[in-house]
Amino acid sequence: MKKMLFMSMFILILSCTKRELSNTIFVEPEIQPYLDDFVAEAAKRGYVVDFSDTGLIMEFGETPPGTSATCLGRGNAHEGLHHMIFDKEAWDSRTPDNNASRVYHELGHCELSRPHDNTRLVNNMWKTIMRGQPFASDEEGIARAFYGFRKPYYIDELFDADTPSPFWTTLQFEYDEIQQLQTETLTSFSAVSDTIFELLQTVEQFEFESIVSIENLNENLYFQWGTKENGAYLNIHGRDKTIVVGIIENGRTYRLHQKNHPDIDFTKKNKFTIREQSNFCKIFVNEEFEFLLDTLNTPLLSIGLDSDGGAAVSLFKVSKIL
Repeated sequence: MKKMLFMSMFILILSCTKRELSNTIFVEPEIQPYLDDFVAEAAKRGYVVDFSDTGLIMEFGETPPGTSATCLGRGNAHEGLHHMIFDKEAWDSRTPDNNASRVYHELGHCELSRPHDNTRLVNNMWKTIMRGQPFASDEEGIARAFYGFRKPYYIDELFDADTPSPFWTTLQFEYDEIQQLQTETLTSFSAVSDTIFELLQTVEQFEFESIVSIENLNENLYFQWGTKENGAYLNIHGRDKTIVVGIIENGRTYRLHQKNHPDIDFTKKNKFTIREQSNFCKIFVNEEFEFLLDTLNTPLLSIGLDSDGGAAVSLFKVSKIL
């Protein structure tokens, strides 16, 4: 009798707890704009988001080790635990689009019942922003490029997993196309230096080219263009022979591309080309197409090179595309 009474009390307490949670709506003010955007994107696709029957908690707090966000349980539009926790330190260090990808990912779990999906597109990028643990050994470094011209596809796919592959998965560009364009050299020189920084006139279409080697594979090489607080970067990690491309917004970086190049010896001379024109920024490594980036939100005002140690720069050239 006592055991049955205890079980009845436990069920009553548990049901009350669930009922209280389902009536709770709490969203951190910093997260609210991202939630509003998610609801608006859902509406564009005929999906009505209403948390009145599930409740919603989106708060900053402690997340599991190795994560910066978590969803406590899986749900759908009408049931389940809609409780998300975000790491505040990680949040404050990220760009708006990077934070948006985290919010959309967790809502994908809680509201859309989407599990992790590590399927890749033909260009080796993630098929969905729902990628996540566990990763295969070659997947850990693949970036989540929820940004620019790629972003609409990832939002479409979040609400419809059968969304066709986007146009940009098969885009390729030829290095020699520059021969058909008129250019004007703004600066060109060689040097041996840890740091080179060139302040330029305002340029909207340009080509930057550098032939450079680092002293040993324990060093890294960094290119940055735009302004100090807003622009883009190309990083070369010598030890693991990896190239990373990303954007900078208000001093915060967002990695959009990462690729290992085991065949390249970065202690030898290698050519890095950044060509921005016609709404795209094309990046080439040794005259081979590497990655397509959106154009800068601000015109080119400066471009720089930095390394952990000495860098031998055989060429540092910036040209204006006319």
